[in-house]
Parts: sequence; C-alpha cells; structure tokens
Amino acid sequence: MPNGPMPFLARANAIYTGIKENPTDFRAPIIDLATFKGEIDSLASKITAALDGGKKSIAERNHQAQVVIRMLRQLGHYVAAACKEDIR
Repeated sequence: MPNGPMPFLARANAIYTGIKENPTDFRAPIIDLATFKGEIDSLASKITAALDGGKKSIAERNHQAQVVIRMLRQLGHYVAAACKEDIR
C-alpha cells in the first residue's frame, strides 16, 4: 500500500464508485461489484484493527490489502479493454 493504508482505501472506494455510477460505460465488470465493495469494507475494518500495532492484525490487514489489489488489477484490465486502451 504505497503512501499508507488510508489513501489506498480511499482510492479503492473511488474506483468502486466510478464503476458503479457509470453502468453505461462499464456494462459487465469482470468482478462482482458487491463482492468488491465487501472486500473494501473488510479492508477498512482490518485497517482499524491494525491500529493497535498487533502483529496478527497487521498481517490480516496486509493480506486483505493484497486481496483488494488483485481485484483492482482485474478491474484495471477490464477498464483498459472497455475503453479500447484509450484511458483518458
């Protein structure tokens, strides 16, 4: 999570909102948006839990971040294809 967990979380939420609010542009996302939102929300709770500095909490937060990153990569490929490589 470059720049820390909170900016990453904000960016993931913004991506979710952008895809959800533009169904005309993104007709058939490669992943289920409800699942994606659930994973983002799970990351938010794990970020909060990791504030105590516990090793287990931090490991769980980092694992959940990787889950969200994988989903973001899939969405990135989908968006690139949907925009015919013209992402502006």
